[in-house]
Amino acid sequence: MKMPGDDMEPIIHDGDMVFVDFETRDIVGNGIYVVECDGRVMVRNVESRIGEGLVLSCANQNYQPSLVVKNTAAAQRLGLKVLGKARGCISILNFCRMN
Repeated sequence: MKMPGDDMEPIIHDGDMVFVDFETRDIVGNGIYVVECDGRVMVRNVESRIGEGLVLSCANQNYQPSLVVKNTAAAQRLGLKVLGKARGCISILNFCRMN
């Protein structure tokens, strides 16, 4: 999928191609996931913290604070769904045009 926006800069830039494992529909360890929340599709760092719950955050410091989801009921209220887990990306910053 194409990265929509600068939420994950400097890790993933706006327009980068992100390789997503859409078979992963649950949080399987910490990492970068594609999630849907309140009908909006987002790419977020997801970290499971003991005593806090799931912490969804942007890499870009301009988009803080993080969203903390304490339990399944809170996830359901937010309409939180895991759409897939990011497995890699191709950065547009590394593209070179060849003649």
